Amino acid sequence: MRALIVSAPTLDSVSVEGATRRQVGGPAFYAGLALRALGYEVYAVGPYGPLTQPTVRREAELGIRRLCCEGGEGLLMSHVYDGGVRRSRRLGSVRPLDAAAVLSAADAVGPDLVIVSPNYDEVPLEVLRALAGRRRGYRLALDVQGYARSLGGEWWRALEGVEADLVHLSDDDADESVARALGRLFPSVLFTLGPGGAIAIARGRVTAMPSRGFRLRDRTGAGDVILALTAHYHLVESMPLEDAYERSADLFVRIMTEASSLRQLE
Repeated sequence: MRALIVSAPTLDSVSVEGATRRQVGGPAFYAGLALRALGYEVYAVGPYGPLTQPTVRREAELGIRRLCCEGGEGLLMSHVYDGGVRRSRRLGSVRPLDAAAVLSAADAVGPDLVIVSPNYDEVPLEVLRALAGRRRGYRLALDVQGYARSLGGEWWRALEGVEADLVHLSDDDADESVARALGRLFPSVLFTLGPGGAIAIARGRVTAMPSRGFRLRDRTGAGDVILALTAHYHLVESMPLEDAYERSADLFVRIMTEASSLRQLE
């Protein structure tokens, strides 16, 4: 099995209860760890620069093959956790992806699964539309966090007319009403609630999924991991969304435990 992750690598500044550290990050790192554990060959496409070379090197060490593209200084992200709430902001910049480069990467890889997961604005909507409109056998999962961060206002309305098989958002991105609105646009939506579990919305059916009790002080990357696992079980193995999320729970704990050490900078 092959997967292509469309997202920029990041270098993260993470503050938890006043303690700050720098670590590698980005959806390709976290989702790539999850997909490698499932047996995938993992490829990534997304802009990077000198500031994010440590992350690109760490991805390569883990067997995550970044195909392109150099552009800009590199994307730095600040995540501050305070009282269970996360505040994220972008530092640094990268050049947005070009649709032709992403389609070329998809043609070269021949993926079973494509995950589009912008951190901020590095994956323009026309790239997403191009991938959705030119599918060749792959299933498409979308994490909307970058659009929520960069478009502002009623950002979800910009996704009308876009096609994706599974959409993920968290309560950092929006509230349940937005998740339900997305549920009217896409066949499957997973709305994660941090330690509060998740809500699965599949073809109009809304199901509350209870927390399994695993608590994270630093939730960075958790959404990327749960999306990758759920997308595999739901889209590739054809499990119902609720079952796919439940099946992902135990492996999620293992991957997040591994990530907590692998993301550290030496």
